[in-house]
Amino acid sequence: MVYVLMRQKVESIDQWKATYDSIAELRKEAGERSLRLFHPTDSQEELIQLYEWESEEHLRAFMQRMATPKMREKMSGAGALGRPEILYLKEV
Repeated sequence: MVYVLMRQKVESIDQWKATYDSIAELRKEAGERSLRLFHPTDSQEELIQLYEWESEEHLRAFMQRMATPKMREKMSGAGALGRPEILYLKEV
């Protein structure tokens, strides 16, 4: 199992979530086991995402798929601002 912690500035959490929820089935089929969303108590313009994936291979294959022009276009409406900070984690 591998975990991913992402920190992303967004225009609106609701806008981001609606767009991301539209690919929920695709994420599950690709090997995502869970997603937990958080935001700082003093800001709703920052989104913290904690993902659990079946394996690093599943995750990397999904990330490559997300980098295609078609998926970039689909996700462009999510309202993400800039590039996210990403940490790949393994449980100790």
